[in-house]
Amino acid sequence: MNARSDTSDARARLLRPAHEEEHPRLVFGCQQCIDRVTVASHESKDDDGDARRAKRSERDRQRTQAQHALLAQGIHPATRRPLADNDETCGSCTFFQTYRKGGTYFKCSNEHGPGVTFGPATDIRKTWPACELWEAVS
Repeated sequence: MNARSDTSDARARLLRPAHEEEHPRLVFGCQQCIDRVTVASHESKDDDGDARRAKRSERDRQRTQAQHALLAQGIHPATRRPLADNDETCGSCTFFQTYRKGGTYFKCSNEHGPGVTFGPATDIRKTWPACELWEAVS
């Protein structure tokens, strides 16, 4: 059984009035029915949020592993270019950009780089070794 059907089963149980002897279906205006529906909607939102967070965390872990593998091969994870032999890092490059919106994100603004999508896939690290596109800050 998948997470979506588990959530809908739990929601269906919660939507049944606790006071079925009074009325077997939810009744508009009944405070007990309103409370029951409110609890069900909040619980299902929490369940969905947990599943989304777990899936996002797994994608982040996989992305980090792929980035480490590329660095080990001598390829820059963001630009997919060979690493430079100049002992510099992305943080000292003229194309290094910092964006702040709900957090701090580092991006490469080089036209041959990954672009700026405002998603985690194009984030770079200050400490990554520079690629062959590296230019000194003027």
